[in-house]
Amino acid sequence: QTCALPILLFLEGEFDVAVVPRANMHDLLQAGSNYNPLPGINLVYNVAGLTNDVMLFGFDVGSSSPYQSYVGYPTHIGGAKEYFFNNTHIRRAFAWALNYTSYIQDAWFGEAIVQRSWWVDGLSPPSYKNTNSSMPQRNLDYAEMQNELNQAIIDGQNVSQVGFEITLTYNVGNDQRMIFCNMIQSVFSTLNAKYHVNVVGLEWWWVMARWHVMDPGPIEGALTMYDVGWLADFADPDNLCEPYQASWGAFI
Repeated sequence: QTCALPILLFLEGEFDVAVVPRANMHDLLQAGSNYNPLPGINLVYNVAGLTNDVMLFGFDVGSSSPYQSYVGYPTHIGGAKEYFFNNTHIRRAFAWALNYTSYIQDAWFGEAIVQRSWWVDGLSPPSYKNTNSSMPQRNLDYAEMQNELNQAIIDGQNVSQVGFEITLTYNVGNDQRMIFCNMIQSVFSTLNAKYHVNVVGLEWWWVMARWHVMDPGPIEGALTMYDVGWLADFADPDNLCEPYQASWGAFI
C-alpha cells in the first residue's frame, strides 16, 4: 500500500531527494504520463544505476528448512532433496523458464536490461560486456526447459517423470521479485502439472537470516531459490566481484 505522508512531505519540500520504487512511480507523475512529474518535482530520468537483481540457487539447503525441495509430486516419492539445485540440468531448466521480455516490461516498465552475467554493464571487463554474444542470453523456451528436465536425474529419479515441488521466496514489498516468482510458478504449471512451484513472501530480515551458509545453523542456508540484488557501494568492478565470486562473498 502507498503511504501518503512521505509523498505529501516530499511535495511540500520537506525532502530534497526521494528514491521511489518503480511500483510507486506513478504516485508522483501527472495522470496518464510516464515521465511528467507533479508540479514542484524535478525528475532526472534515464540515469543508469550500478545495480542488479538476480535469482540465486541454494546448492545445499539445510535439512530442517521449511522451504525444502522435493522430487516427486504430489506424493514426494523421492523425498526431500537438500541439493536439488546442485543439479546442472535443474538450474538450466529454471534459467529457460523466465520470459525476460515480459518481465522487464511488467516489473520494470521497460527501465532495465537483461545482463549476460552478474557484472553491471559499464563496470564489467570487456569479455563480460553485454555486447559479447559468446555468453548465453536465455529467454522463455518450453522445449529447452523440458529437454533439461528430461536429463535431470536426482538419486536415481528422473525428474521429468516423477515431477518436483519447490518453494521460491521473495521479500514482501518488492513487487519486481514477487512478479519474478509468480512468472516462474506459472510457466512450470503450464509445462506440466507434475512441476509444482510454491511462492512465499518473507519479511526482509527473515530473508537475510536464511540465505547465509558461512556459519551453518538452524536457520542459515534455508532458502532454495531466492531473488536478491546488489547496489554498488562504489564504481569499481571489485565491488560486484566479491559478493558473487569470493568464497567469503555475501551470496556464496
